[in-house]
Parts: sequence; structure tokens; C-alpha cells
Amino acid sequence: MSFFLVYKCGKNPRLRFLISIYSAHIFGNRQMPNGLPDKMMRWENFNLIYKTMATLTERVNALCMALAQTELQLIPVGENKKPLFKGWQKGRFTSNEIISTNPKALGVRMGDNGYEAVDVDTKNAEDPDAFKKVFRERFDASGLDINKFIVQRTQSGGFHLVYRTGLRTEKKKIAMDADNRTLIEIISERMYIRIYNEEAFYGIAELEELTAKEYHTLLALCYSFNTYTSTTGSFKEYNESHTCSELLQAKGWSYVSNDSVGEKWLRDGESSNTHSATIFDSNRVYVFSTSTPLPTGKLLSPTDITVHYDYNGDTSAFGRSLKKDSRGIATPVQVKAKRFKVESLDDILIRNEGLPPAKKMFGEFWYEGELCILFGKTNTGKSHLAFQIAMGLVNPSESEHFQYDGEKIKVLYFDLELSERQIATRLKGVQKTEGRFLRVAFDSEYFHGAETQNDAFEEIGNMILEYKPGALILDNISVFHPDNEKASDATKLLNQLNNIKRRHKLPILVIGHTPKISSGLPIEITQLQGSAQMGNLIDSAFAIGKTSDKDKRYLKQVKVRETEYRYDSENVLLIEFTKQDEWVHFNAIEQAEEYELLSFTSNTSASLDERDKEIFRLHTEGTDREDIMRIHSISKSRFYEIIKKMK
Repeated sequence: MSFFLVYKCGKNPRLRFLISIYSAHIFGNRQMPNGLPDKMMRWENFNLIYKTMATLTERVNALCMALAQTELQLIPVGENKKPLFKGWQKGRFTSNEIISTNPKALGVRMGDNGYEAVDVDTKNAEDPDAFKKVFRERFDASGLDINKFIVQRTQSGGFHLVYRTGLRTEKKKIAMDADNRTLIEIISERMYIRIYNEEAFYGIAELEELTAKEYHTLLALCYSFNTYTSTTGSFKEYNESHTCSELLQAKGWSYVSNDSVGEKWLRDGESSNTHSATIFDSNRVYVFSTSTPLPTGKLLSPTDITVHYDYNGDTSAFGRSLKKDSRGIATPVQVKAKRFKVESLDDILIRNEGLPPAKKMFGEFWYEGELCILFGKTNTGKSHLAFQIAMGLVNPSESEHFQYDGEKIKVLYFDLELSERQIATRLKGVQKTEGRFLRVAFDSEYFHGAETQNDAFEEIGNMILEYKPGALILDNISVFHPDNEKASDATKLLNQLNNIKRRHKLPILVIGHTPKISSGLPIEITQLQGSAQMGNLIDSAFAIGKTSDKDKRYLKQVKVRETEYRYDSENVLLIEFTKQDEWVHFNAIEQAEEYELLSFTSNTSASLDERDKEIFRLHTEGTDREDIMRIHSISKSRFYEIIKKMK
């Protein structure tokens, strides 16, 4: 009968193979192929056998076709999840070869062409459902795009996240529980995953490669679940008596923010990125910046930080030092500090790809990450405006010209001018800030001592670490350095402020004065006290000026870096004092030309004399002629007439 069936099958290989299987089962003279259960070896299940084999062929061919576009290899899997080919880690196999093994399951080899998978093994978690929930929450909060992953559930109740990357991590077991059981693992070179959702893999070639930032974000998220520590002896004692945060802070790193994954920290000197490392609750840190002595792509302990920063990576030297000091306080190897850092443009571009635009802190006048100066004459309303800017950060509201792009943040407002009574009067009726508006006062006798000014900036740094503000406002600059009109004092002051800005990744707004400005003249940065140096060392500046109307002022940009000028001399922003619930503040009215708003004195001749004196002063200080002509809207011939007259 088997001969008749084979004859009827003709050249159909599938049917001939099935009949041979049946013959082997009937006569018992041949071993059955792997993966075909005995219950199928009955005549009444012949159609089921045929359907199974036809489906396997279609499945293998479809998957091979999809994977061929990515150079990934389909792997036949047998009992106990073992691949059915020797040399499967590197070999290439055809669809016919795979079908001939009659596999129990199918898998795909990882590591080829940049493809990897995160294997989340929830069965080892204390509460698998809670573990999966927390993972999903952290993934959603991370900002990672789910469309860049293939997600499939596994037989054990966990799941895989398949992705493509141009980077690699040496560490494969990412997160372990306290008993050293694997929770999260990276499946990469010479490893495979079983395919549970075949249709999802049909589109694997369409997966967009993760950026460097996204890849490190993913690894940091996975590392946040690790609770296992393996150090012993003096290293263990050192790790327990030191924290990653205090060690990084000592090396110039600064705290940025905190989220469900961990604390975000920024390396010293970094100003273009949101953070450089993540510190977890387990007192371990994951670093992704390549511009530090610390290795990237792995979990680091306090011991690792000290070894790489102070012992040039020599763990043995650090261990010997610890043994010499029973208290666990090591004497670091003296490494010569480097003033300059060198890195390739490619690394900078990769690190900053996909970086979002800087947030507006106060419209287009002040952006995040900037050291900005607001200046103007006495009694123009600088402090009124500064308080209003701070209120806009702690309680954001919609405003076209005064826009703030972020969420509510804490503000450290150094109010070094007003008394508590004056503050209560000015801010009466404002909305409650729920503790986000933090006013800082000072002891004037202590602060003005020349020998204590450096200590004051160190104290400011400590306050930032304690209160973790999102912005700093200093009112006013002359309190920090009363003689800042001198070039040396102005340089020292701004270097200290820039150091705070970079170290703590904070936008800073400083209030300044304009002792050199005359009524009826347009405002320029050259009129800022100490401007010869200050204009070079700040990121942006804008001024508030008086108009002929006592209740109106105008705002003008005089230096920008993040954007183009919007509020220049031809388009200053006219603002007006207004009162709402007893709170006096400014409202934007319209844009106008500066000359139309200037407050001239009744003696026009006197105003022109002041203008000519200002022009001559700028000329003698070396200001470019074209700049002077633009500032005062005069022609070249008129410029030379004024200079000749004033000599």
C-alpha cells in the first residue's frame, strides 16, 4: 500500500516524505524524524500531517525571506531549546536545510548586522506581574520609541525587545536579583532567541537603528533593576561607606534631575547634553559619556569610580592602598589635571544627535543652559520683571512673549536688594508656589568681605545640591562684585557664574545696571556696567528701558546665541505695568521701533549733546564705527562731524 501511495504522489517531495514516514511507522524499520508525535502516525491523521508539513515549509520560507534582508540567520530548534545544527553560531543555512530537520521551534541568531534583544526573564522576579508593570512604566517614561523595537512574549511569561544598534556592550547579564538570578540579559553575538510571534519578524528589516543616546537610555533602564553586588573585603567596605554621587561630585560632576530610573548627573565641562550618567538606588552608576576616565556601557561601583579617576584603572594599586588604611580611606595617585579635553567631532555629533531644541525660560530673551543678564537704569522695573520671570517658572502660564516651555520647577532667587516688607507689598496676591519659589537673603557684612566672596560661591553650589532648583536668579550683580566695572573683576565674576552654570547644568539670570546710559539714547550692550568683558562671557542679554509714558517700558535683545534677534531696535517689545489681585507686574502690548518710545528730556539740545558725548566715548574705547553708526542711527559723515567736534 505504501508503494502505491508513493507512486501516486509522483514528484511531490512533501507527500513522498510523509508516506515514507508512515511506512516507517507501520513496518518499524526506520526511526521517525524529530518533532512528529506518535499521535500523528495514524491513517486518520494523514491530512493533519500534510497540513503540518505544508505550514512548516511556508513558515520557514516566509521567515527566511524576511531575515534575508537583514543578513540574520533562522535557526531550527529542537528539544530543550537546543539548536539542531552544529556550528549554528556562525554558519549559514538554507530554508531546505532548516525544513529537513523538522524543528520543534524556530529561532533567530542575534548579533548579526547590529541586531540584539533584551530578554526580560520575569519568572525570577519576586512578583513577576509587578516587575513587568514597573518595566513598562520606566520604558514609557524614558522617551524611547516603541516603534524601534519588536516586542514578543516568551513561554516563561517574560518578553523580548528586539532592536538594532551600532554599539555593543561587553556585559550580557545586565540585571540580577539579590540571589544572583538573572532578571534581564542582552542577547547578542553567538546567542539566539526563539521566535514566538512570527508575523512580527516579517518587518524586522524596517526597524530603525537606535541612536547612541537611545541605546544608552535602554541599557540604563535595564541596569536600574539590578540589586546584586559581588564585592567582598575592603572593596565591599569602601562601597558601603561611599556613594557614587559624592565621588562624582568631588570630580566636578553635577546633579541634574531624578526620575523612576535614577538620578541624572552631568560630567564637568558638558553643556550640550541633558546628562552623562545615571546613578541607581543600588549605589551603582551607568556612564555613557566617552569624555571621562570612567568606562562606558557597564555598571560601576564607588570602587570603580575611585580606581579609574585616582589610580589610572589599577585596581590592585587601590586595593593595596586600602589595606594600608584600616579606615578604608585611600590616598589617590596624583594625576596631573588636564585643562583641555580633545575628542572627535564625530563623537560630539553622535552624542548630540536628536537633541531637542533648548527650552525657552523667558520667551526668546532667555533659554535653558544660558547665563543671561537683564540690565537697565535705576527705577526701570528690573526687580519687578525678575520676580515676574521667577513666578513664570514656578507657576507657568501661556504668554506669547513671556513663554516658558517646561514644567513647574524650583527657583533659587537671590534677592539681595529688597526687604521682606517690600517683597510682601510687591507680590501681594500672587498665586501660591507650593514651596517652589525659594528666596535667598544674606548677611551684607559677611558677604561683602573680600576674603569671603569665594566662599559665597561655594555656598551657592552647596545650596544647589541641597534644594535642586531648575533655575537661578541673582538680583543684583553689584552685590557679588561691587567693582565689576573693572575688567578683572568682571571676568572673575562671570567665570564663577559660568562655572556654576556648567557644573550644575542650570540656567542663570543675573540683574545688572547701566551707569553709562543717557536719557533719549537707544540701549546697547556697551552700556552694561563692566561690559568690556561681560559681553564676551555671557550667552545672552536683554535690557529694559524707559519710554515717554511713565507706566510703560520696553524690552530689547542686545546679545543672543540660541536664536536670531527678534526684539532688536526696530522691533522692541513694549510692556506696561498692570495690577492683578494687587500684584503689580508687566503685560506685553506690541512690538515697536525703539526711537518711537525713547524718553527725551524737554531740552532736545541737551539730549543731543548727551548723544554726542556717548558717541565720542564709544569711539575712544575702540568700539567699531559701523556699530556706533548702527546704535545711534547716524550716517558716516555725521559720525565724523561729531568726532571732530568733540575732540
